[in-house]
Amino acid sequence: MRRAKAKAQRRVEEFLERARPNDPPVITVMVVSGPTPLVILLTLGVGVLRLRRHYIVVTGNAVLVLNAGMWHPAPREIAHVVPRAVAAASIGRIVLEPLAVRFRFRFPGHSGYTDLSVGFAWWADFESMVRDLTGVVIRR
Repeated sequence: MRRAKAKAQRRVEEFLERARPNDPPVITVMVVSGPTPLVILLTLGVGVLRLRRHYIVVTGNAVLVLNAGMWHPAPREIAHVVPRAVAAASIGRIVLEPLAVRFRFRFPGHSGYTDLSVGFAWWADFESMVRDLTGVVIRR
């Protein structure tokens, strides 16, 4: 799991070197939008077809949302750019679940929040991101 996470972080860094060379990543978190792991289990795996992978990357100047491929987790495009000053207000309710951390995030240009999940391997990075952006410390 650590190797996969390190490989994903390296891919994000390489992608951002080309897309935004003067804005290196500080914190990277892989998130998934779509059904919860319990719903996927109850639908016998059919719910996995509705999953979408994203990377939330905190840089020195902004918070970037990168879209990733469904089957190959490499970042494909920068979907949203949120200034750091506004990013704290983009994070909504955080729910600690046994299999994942679920939280709400408001994408720029969307009226409501989107539910996102953070896998076990990315929890420490997610906690660092929330602490860095909002000042709130998440306790497990």
